[in-house]
Amino acid sequence: MRHGITVLAVALAAIAPASGAAQAARVGRLPVLELPPAGVSTCRNDPVNAALERAGIARLVSLQSADSSNHRLVSLGVNSKGGAVMLMASMGTSQGRRGESESVSVFLASDGSIERGRRSAFTTGTPSRLDDDRQLGLLPEDTLAVRRLIAAFRQRCHV
Repeated sequence: MRHGITVLAVALAAIAPASGAAQAARVGRLPVLELPPAGVSTCRNDPVNAALERAGIARLVSLQSADSSNHRLVSLGVNSKGGAVMLMASMGTSQGRRGESESVSVFLASDGSIERGRRSAFTTGTPSRLDDDRQLGLLPEDTLAVRRLIAAFRQRCHV
């Protein structure tokens, strides 16, 4: 799972966001916990490795969308009974040679409540001295946003 997250972060950094002027990474700025539009996104089943199985994930489904200025990926890990175990959502935007990305990782208890979560945001680009990285826990509004995203994701991707 960490390898997949690292690969996702590197991929998002490569296409990440920007404005000509430097932007500080601001956690909560991008709509990362919203479902991408239906016409530009595709669902896929991803392989489940031993590490994911040990974490209780029997199925991993991802929804990906991309256009010339942004890239989004939402992954939902479910257990053998179909209960949500993990939600990973990432979004990157780019403008010129600057980029901004944000990701949210959420781990859920067997009753569907959030056990823990984290938000990360970072900027990339030129000049690199203006890059900025931030991490913190979930925002107060994230609990409801996570529930809505999981419900919409399940409907769109038939999970």
